[in-house]
Amino acid sequence: MFNLLHYINILNRSEIKKYNLIGLNSEILLSKNLFRYNTEISSYLSQVFEIEFLPYVMRSRTTIVARLTREIYKYDEKQIDIARKKMLKYLKSINAEQKQNKQEGSNNLLSWY
Repeated sequence: MFNLLHYINILNRSEIKKYNLIGLNSEILLSKNLFRYNTEISSYLSQVFEIEFLPYVMRSRTTIVARLTREIYKYDEKQIDIARKKMLKYLKSINAEQKQNKQEGSNNLLSWY
């Protein structure tokens, strides 16, 4: 789970700085562990930041990170807190899915035994 729990712990803090939000998003978006394909990133962007990029932007993770960084840079404290809460909710749901899949996998393995 690459560092998902670490990111969740950072986001659980009540106050997060703009540079932390930019850095966390850069790590999350560049990680192939969370988003295997670039097409999966669009749901994250729409759920957390309510933003969509054109298809040519979505072909490159570094371009996505650059565009998102520009957007976050414009945020005030209230918008940063809203984005933090949405990121936390999204990552917790991913964490719950991974736990459930892991549990189902072990149950399937036990049924073979």
